[in-house]
Amino acid sequence: MAHKPVGTGSSLAITGVAATTSAISHQTEAVRICAVGSAAHVAIGTEPIATHTDYYIASGTSAVLSAGRPSSQKVVGVTTGTTTTIDFPQELDHHLPQAILFH
Repeated sequence: MAHKPVGTGSSLAITGVAATTSAISHQTEAVRICAVGSAAHVAIGTEPIATHTDYYIASGTSAVLSAGRPSSQKVVGVTTGTTTTIDFPQELDHHLPQAILFH
């Protein structure tokens, strides 16, 4: 498989039971994870906690996990006041929200 690196790499030393990376910019559909020196269980999410039931990567191997297609949406309107509403076009990707409310 050919690789086309996007962004910068990240390294994480596991010195105890668990470790978490800082946020990684979502720029590609796949994330390659290498387990160097010990096996690892991996969870991907906004605040993931991997357990023995999560994806397993054996020591000395790597895996390419899907992070989903990066998505974006143009903003078509912003309404401010007590509540701020950000509006998005409705005819585009149905997986993206039509509006986000901030209080």
